[in-house]
Amino acid sequence: MAATLGATGVTFGDNSSLRSSPFRFEHSRTTGAGLGGTYRSFTDIMQTADWSLPAKSRCNLYVHIPCRNDTYSWGGMFTRIYYRVNSGSWVSMGDSGYSAIMCAGYYQIAYYANEFTLDFSSITSNFTLGFLVSCAPYNGSLEIIQSNNINGGIATGVSSTNGVLNQYGFYAKVILTGDAEI
Repeated sequence: MAATLGATGVTFGDNSSLRSSPFRFEHSRTTGAGLGGTYRSFTDIMQTADWSLPAKSRCNLYVHIPCRNDTYSWGGMFTRIYYRVNSGSWVSMGDSGYSAIMCAGYYQIAYYANEFTLDFSSITSNFTLGFLVSCAPYNGSLEIIQSNNINGGIATGVSSTNGVLNQYGFYAKVILTGDAEI
């Protein structure tokens, strides 16, 4: 069975096709945030733009947040992630609980990272998708991308989207990739 590769995908000899449209978006936070106070007192630390996606999108979301626990007892960070479709209400994707960045009896410098698969294949027209990330200390003082000596890279002008090549790769970030049937 012969296959033909075209601008919109692959067409097979029986006239069936494999067609998809890939996309990638990235949002970085490059300024620090000091979170202190009470247990699970959440603060919004990052909100992406409402990115335009094609109908029937299947997505992969990656989140990375460098953090520092400045409490010598039980300490750490909780993370909550929300999404919204077409600038609607925020929908919770859950809470990291005690599974990430928790430590007892030590000051800790680490990061929270997680990956999520999102299936919007039931949405049959183009739509927008935005994300909100909130964090809270377990106990005491929590630093997000500060007091850890992170530095950005040099703008190189090689990217067609923002003029930089992963200049803020070590900072807090949200990366959305995916594809959609054409």
